[in-house]
Amino acid sequence: GTLRLDFLNTSTNEWEDAKDSLLIDADGDSILETLDGGFSEMLTEFALVANGWSSLYLPLKYTFAYRLYNDEEGWYVISGEQTDRRFETRFPAGNVVPPNNYRTLSIMVTVVDSLSGSATFEYEWDLRVEAFSREEVVTTLSLNEPTVRRESWNSIYRETAATRRRSLMQVASPLNMSTFNISNLDLAQFTTSQIAAALKLFFFDPAVGAQDTQAILQFADIWGRIFGKVNQVYYVAGACIDVDVQMRNIKTGIVQGLIKMDSSTVLSTNFISQFSCSVGHLSSNPGELSSDAQNILITLMRHNKLLPVLENYYYYLLEWTPTKIVLSRSSMQCFAAFINNALRAAQASCDAEIEGERNQTRMDELYTMVEDLGIGIAETLTPGEQEIVATGQYVSLAGMRFTRRSPTGDGSLRTSDSEGILLDAELGDELFSFTADVTQDKSCFEDVNIVCGDLLSADDELDSVYYVYHFGQYTQEDKDYINPLPPEAQNDPRVYGEIAGLFMEYLNLTQYDIVLQESLNAGSTAPVELYAHGQQLTARATLDFREYPMPNAYDSNSFIPGVRYWNDEEWSKAAVSNVDTLSLKATISNIQSAITFSPYAEEALLPPPPPPPPSPLPPSPPVGEIMFPPPPPPLVEQKELTVGIVVAPVVAGVSLCAYIIFVFYRRRRHIQEIHLDSIGSDAGTPIPSTRT
Repeated sequence: GTLRLDFLNTSTNEWEDAKDSLLIDADGDSILETLDGGFSEMLTEFALVANGWSSLYLPLKYTFAYRLYNDEEGWYVISGEQTDRRFETRFPAGNVVPPNNYRTLSIMVTVVDSLSGSATFEYEWDLRVEAFSREEVVTTLSLNEPTVRRESWNSIYRETAATRRRSLMQVASPLNMSTFNISNLDLAQFTTSQIAAALKLFFFDPAVGAQDTQAILQFADIWGRIFGKVNQVYYVAGACIDVDVQMRNIKTGIVQGLIKMDSSTVLSTNFISQFSCSVGHLSSNPGELSSDAQNILITLMRHNKLLPVLENYYYYLLEWTPTKIVLSRSSMQCFAAFINNALRAAQASCDAEIEGERNQTRMDELYTMVEDLGIGIAETLTPGEQEIVATGQYVSLAGMRFTRRSPTGDGSLRTSDSEGILLDAELGDELFSFTADVTQDKSCFEDVNIVCGDLLSADDELDSVYYVYHFGQYTQEDKDYINPLPPEAQNDPRVYGEIAGLFMEYLNLTQYDIVLQESLNAGSTAPVELYAHGQQLTARATLDFREYPMPNAYDSNSFIPGVRYWNDEEWSKAAVSNVDTLSLKATISNIQSAITFSPYAEEALLPPPPPPPPSPLPPSPPVGEIMFPPPPPPLVEQKELTVGIVVAPVVAGVSLCAYIIFVFYRRRRHIQEIHLDSIGSDAGTPIPSTRT
């Protein structure tokens, strides 16, 4: 089979084959372009037609996609699986291709039969689609039904002019309806936000009214790429300066329209990919999303898309549902891009009551969403397959999957190939690596007494997520860096370097079935995320941080580098052992759920006081003049002491003491006897009286 590309010629209002009506670039490049140059983003309508495809197993279903030149997101799906072989769409501007700097994109169709056999076909020529001009927008949107279009343009102008007056205190004159026409319209009167509002009015609002899911997502994709300024680098610092209030209002209206569409759609792998990449483009400029719009987008992306994907994985393996939904490679990157944009918007907090006071509840949810995305990535892998890394400006993450190996000597269950290395996308430096073992000392769920490690078998699978919140590009003031942890963790001055995290869980379908069924029978109202994951486990990991120099504020003689982890209350070292301060390696035991690690400046123990210096020897007395030196002292012959030499004096001394004591007591007894005798001889003699 093949793929044909048609476009709608606005001058004739007829469809024409692009290959027959367009020219190949004069330099011989395979690029389709008009006589006047490339097509216009969003304004030119195309039709993709799949021809000549057949199979014995009908019906055939077609999925269409495009890819911008050298785009990291890869193929972007613009349709769900459909039996109609024709699909009408619009395209964004392509990426610049040197040396001619044309903007090009590629087109592809995937055909699937009833037995899931599939084939793909990429259109043989790249398509040149350029950014539109302001005049093109006004002219194209005003060709048909000029009266209605005039009223629409005037409404847009009055609405945006009123907004500008409120925000900038400026006066803008309304359009003169009696003289309004395309030929004499002063295009300079229309600002960028007014052009953006016009495109929303003419394309998005009718699609929302008709509940046309494909048209809504196409608009969000293209409009977001144009006005979300996807390719522009934003920083937290200065994000709230010179915010276009009208553009913020337009984005809020688009987000509100997405809610209506989202409530009536059925999830699929293609729809998840299309939705995540389309909606993610709306979040690029942090200052142009209100707090309500941020909350809605996080709900749509996490609760309505990402968590149901994780939940569906287990339901599918348990054969509770016949439909398998997974993340595509493009949706992985689009979710990562959205998380980074949302982190920036939450950190900037442009609409906070107190300037710069971020919403920590929203930041906590984004922090958890990183773990959700990592598990979703791991679910697409087979055990031992190379991990998939999703990178962003503020956080990079990777998902991995392993199987049980054999018990180790300490009773833990080591996984096969359980090693991961996360690299800096720009520098290629190693940010964080680990090895992990599974331990057997904690229950999977507190309400059901099941010990995870005891139930592990050779068929169980272990999913691991690890991530690094790393320093972004330099700004004029400081590094563009986001720490998602609570203020108590951020304000500890002893923490330095980049923050890393590790999240691990394993899949035990038998026990998962029991736990989930018991919960359903009991009418549990536990949140979806509790059972969107498998059983969480405890693990032991060996971490290896990239070497970080000590901060300038710390004296290397008073502080030494170490590793600590955040336990929702404080930086703790209770589970950290075997710290190698030279390379910042550490062993972490008892990992339960997610743990965040960071280099930490430990106070060095004070050394014992040095011993006092020895006192100088006293000076020698003066020596008179002598003719000859004094003779040396006589030599004393030194002999070894013998037992006899020591014992004889002791025996003599003891004998002498005994003899003295004997003589003393004998003499005292003799005196006592003499005294008694004298008393007896005087017994009859009266005592003379002294009275007169």
